[in-house]
Amino acid sequence: MRNEKQLKKVMVCTCRVDNYDWIRERKLYNLPIPKGCLGGSYASVTHLAVYANDLPVLAHAAKYFRDVNDEWLADNGYKVSKRSHGEKYALFELRDEVDETQLYTQADVFVCSTRWTGKIDADFFEKPIPQCGGKSIPNIFERIRPFFQRCNTAQAFNPVQMDFFSVMKNTRGTSLGNLRPIAIDLFAGCGGLSLGFEQAGFDVVAAVEIDPIHAAVHEYNFPNAATICADIKNITGEDIRKRAGIGKRDVDVVFGGAPCQGFSMIGKRALDDPRNQLIRHFLRIVKDVRPKYSVLENVKGLTVGKHAQFLTELINELKKIDYNILLPYQVLNAADYGVPQRRERLFLIAARTGQKLPTYPKPKKEKVTIREAISDLPDADLFDQLWDDDSVAVQWQTRSYYAQRLRCLRYDDSNFGYDRIFDLGRLTASWRTKHGDISKQRFLAAPQGETEPHSRFFKLAWDGQSNTLRAGTDSARGGFTSPRPIHPDFPRVITVREAARIHSYPDWFRFNKTKWHGFREIGNSVPPLLARAVGAEIVKAMGITPVKPETPIETGAEELLEFDMRNAADHFGVPRNVIAQRKRK
Repeated sequence: MRNEKQLKKVMVCTCRVDNYDWIRERKLYNLPIPKGCLGGSYASVTHLAVYANDLPVLAHAAKYFRDVNDEWLADNGYKVSKRSHGEKYALFELRDEVDETQLYTQADVFVCSTRWTGKIDADFFEKPIPQCGGKSIPNIFERIRPFFQRCNTAQAFNPVQMDFFSVMKNTRGTSLGNLRPIAIDLFAGCGGLSLGFEQAGFDVVAAVEIDPIHAAVHEYNFPNAATICADIKNITGEDIRKRAGIGKRDVDVVFGGAPCQGFSMIGKRALDDPRNQLIRHFLRIVKDVRPKYSVLENVKGLTVGKHAQFLTELINELKKIDYNILLPYQVLNAADYGVPQRRERLFLIAARTGQKLPTYPKPKKEKVTIREAISDLPDADLFDQLWDDDSVAVQWQTRSYYAQRLRCLRYDDSNFGYDRIFDLGRLTASWRTKHGDISKQRFLAAPQGETEPHSRFFKLAWDGQSNTLRAGTDSARGGFTSPRPIHPDFPRVITVREAARIHSYPDWFRFNKTKWHGFREIGNSVPPLLARAVGAEIVKAMGITPVKPETPIETGAEELLEFDMRNAADHFGVPRNVIAQRKRK
């Protein structure tokens, strides 16, 4: 959903005196501008900034086909506010008069150059901007940065050759980078951390996941990221950079939750568990990539007993490669950050030397209930189609604030992620589960908020939170499904979509269509709202004003959700036995 509050649009033009005659001779004042160059925002320009020795302006800058002069300004409703900048800068306010603070903190900035010379206005600017069709354009903001250093986004294009590209993301008081800050997800799974950090304002450029089925789901939900299906032990930071297409660009954050069965408080906790070595590979990638920040997520069990010694060693290794650690590390409960689920996870945050350490997010007093999360969802047992597929066309009403945000019916002012195009009239991830009559009777008889004694399934309470949603075992260990909570009213366990709501996944987010894989993908992932809270603190420490992209994106091909191991492995070109397959009977 779009924010009803429209940001200010600022157009910045550069031109040199020796170009004026060249422009007039070719009658370039009325050049059409492709809609794509400003994402449809051209008509909404509310402010015009001219960077020149004089004040003639091309038509494309203000959509008027004449030179700018005092009479023209008055006739067209400009209020003039000249800001001297080496006698080459002036700011014009178009239409309504606005507060300058709002202009600088709530503005989208568009940059255009009046002529393509390979290095335009070389006498003004020192640093070319890379990646423009093999050419370069000067960093126009290097000289006028004091005026626009807090603006939300910037785009640049050349109106003469119709060559344009998104160029930079502005960060308060720091050097300008390209677009939004970028992130890499390790041990990505289906993408809980990816989604949370995207919603905090990051672009996830790459995600590494060894399981081809989970990697396919990540590719479906994050079509703009490079999904790398690989064992982290066999991949380097340089490999990730190449696949992501980011070259030597400074990575803002690397995050990940290494498989943690070796530390789990409900399982075997052997310090020499081979799976624990994956955390060391996380450290190796951080050393390779050298991000500004790293975030390690893991189970609470890593903080107790002998495992705390392992954590201490990890902290010391981070310090050796010039990272400062946010101490004391904390165990965060998802229920404290808007998730209707009691789920405690360790977060260890490190900042490269020279970067400001963030803080851990503060818990919220209000708790979201199961009623707010799933009471609007239609009962899957009413639809016979859901025996054969995981989705069905149906219309339903959603009233709670929490559920409306996940259905994308209500604007979420803390969500800076990309909107996805999806069908609001389709209930997805809702494949039915068959229960015997005796089990149904037991489910109905069990009190809400307690464990049903025979199945040992927890029955959800409308006015409480869920217990921790767990993944169960993987294929190599028999493919057992973890106990799923019982619905508060219906005599069945919850659906994958109901679990996704409880985990804070939006309704556009899809999972593998089989219940077994779907529940594993949710149970193994970090709730996006918890990840968003952590990511937002890093954005704040970086001094960035996050921006929500205006253009929604389409998710990937639905066949990615239907893959079995053979199809998924073939899709990514990896061996079919990269993950031991589940034995079916």
